[in-house]
Amino acid sequence: MDLSSKILEGLHRLIDQRTRRLDYCALYPCTVVQQRADGTLDLSPETTALPAPQAVPYRTIPGVALTVPAGSRVLLGFEDADPARPVALLWELGTVTRLAVNGSSIRAAREGDGVAASVSMAAWMAAVTTKLNTGAGVVPSAPGTLGTVAEGSDVVRIP
Repeated sequence: MDLSSKILEGLHRLIDQRTRRLDYCALYPCTVVQQRADGTLDLSPETTALPAPQAVPYRTIPGVALTVPAGSRVLLGFEDADPARPVALLWELGTVTRLAVNGSSIRAAREGDGVAASVSMAAWMAAVTTKLNTGAGVVPSAPGTLGTVAEGSDVVRIP
């Protein structure tokens, strides 16, 4: 390649860099810098074409609030292709550390979590055990409240 071709190639690259427009219909991978108290995210885009957006709301299914740790990866998009309306979307698997449905603070029970029997349930179980062991007595109807979850996920909260 001769000198004039190298100069022209360099000039074309410079013009492309300076005139390139950001595609606000695209999604851009970003790293979460922090999650603010209001739930919005400060992001660091992988591309240098974007400034680092601050206080970006995230979108998920209605009623779900997430806690996203710093270092998580998300996609940055723009609602209606408007640069003034950035939104964070689509976390990588395993990066969300808390999920709350409808603002709930009640921990969700998982298969294998412990359950504490209510007083009426404990009495009913004792009556059933006595009946099975001795054949004596009448087994009362099962109580309406069986017990409460003694353990539960601190990550998932459901009303």
